[in-house]
Amino acid sequence: MTFPVLIVEDHARTSAVIGTLLQAVGFTATEHVSNADQALARLKHGDMRLVLSDYHMRPMNGLQLLQRLREQEHTADIPFVMVTADKDFALMRTSAQAGIEMLVKPFKADQLRQCLLRAIGRDGFEAAVAGGAARP
Repeated sequence: MTFPVLIVEDHARTSAVIGTLLQAVGFTATEHVSNADQALARLKHGDMRLVLSDYHMRPMNGLQLLQRLREQEHTADIPFVMVTADKDFALMRTSAQAGIEMLVKPFKADQLRQCLLRAIGRDGFEAAVAGGAARP
């Protein structure tokens, strides 16, 4: 069993780094899209189990993407992690109040692992990395 992760990031290099970090913590099934519209289209397939999304994107930012996901029945419950280089405490507070896990760039594999443990739970995390991913 794989645990497909969708990375939504408008900078290709950053998207690749996030993909590498996901592999380092045991997630091998990743797909990359560069904006929220592409993410919404990709998520219609219903096979993604987790979304890691940049906050600062245009024309729709990460919070707007999340709002759209929560409005749709097939994506309403998908775990979502916001990734940003912005250290704005108001954004962090808003995200925390909305129950969104947030990672501030740059981050390391262990920080990503801890965030994913919170986002999908220990059982979900262990099942995801056991589903074909090699532990580092």
